Formats: sequence, structure tokens, C-alpha cells
Amino acid sequence: MSAPDTHNWITILSALGLGSFIGTVLSLWFTARQQHKHWVNDNKKSEYRELLDGLYDAVTVVSDNRPNLSTVNPGPINDAVKKLSRMFEDRIFIADSLRNSNAKQDWYDMKKVIYYDPSLQSETPKEFWYSAYNLHEREDKLRVKILERAKNEIVHFKP
Repeated sequence: MSAPDTHNWITILSALGLGSFIGTVLSLWFTARQQHKHWVNDNKKSEYRELLDGLYDAVTVVSDNRPNLSTVNPGPINDAVKKLSRMFEDRIFIADSLRNSNAKQDWYDMKKVIYYDPSLQSETPKEFWYSAYNLHEREDKLRVKILERAKNEIVHFKP
């Protein structure tokens, strides 16, 4: 072989080696990106599931411990509200979504219903008066809102 032919082979082999290296790096980057996306979605699913379970549990405790306006067992209600409030506050992966959908504000409004004091009825807007119906209607609306956010973030199909 002459010197120019050897140089062409070396150039071709170098280019192939560099191309393989670049292909490997790109493949590893793409795989890592996909794994990260899967990890984030798994964490979002977990946070949404915990929040929905916490909402159900809190409303159940309130319903059981505040069956009407005059009967209130504040201990379990306070514990349930505190637990769900913390769930709303300590979400990492879905915090922005909850804030953007006003789900946290809906929870704050539900707390106003839970802690409604009949002696302050004249000062409290009617929408925040306690009744089992008002409590469960707010729970249903909040649950639907949270589920819609979860579906939009996690269960979306992009062709």
C-alpha cells in the first residue's frame, strides 16, 4: 500500500471509531433521559395516589367526627386535617401542578367548611357553612380536579 492509501484507511477507521463513540454516548444519554422521565412519572403517580388517599381519609374522619353542626370531636378532625394539609404542602413532583390548578386553594376552602363555627354564622359566607353535603361535594370536586391533573401529567398519550 502506498502512503496515501494507508492514510485514507486510518481516516476511515478513525471516523468509524469516533462515530461509534458518539453513537454510544447519544444512546446512553437517551436511555438515561428515558429512565429519568419514567422515575419522575412514578414519583408523580405515588404523590397523586397518596394525596387522593389522604383526601378520602380526612373527609371520612371529619364525617365520622362531625355528623352535624352541634356535635364535633376536634381531636381526630384536627389530626386528619393536619395530615392532609401536610400532604398538600410536601409534594415535590406535583407541587406546581397543584398550585396551578388551584387545588390547594380548594383544600383551604374545604378547611373553612370543616371548621365552620355555627356561632359565627352571621359572619361566615354561606358557601363555607358546614353540612355533610357541602363537605362531600367539595371532596368530589377536589378529587376530580386532582385526577384530571394526574391524567394530564401521567396518563397522556403522545403519538
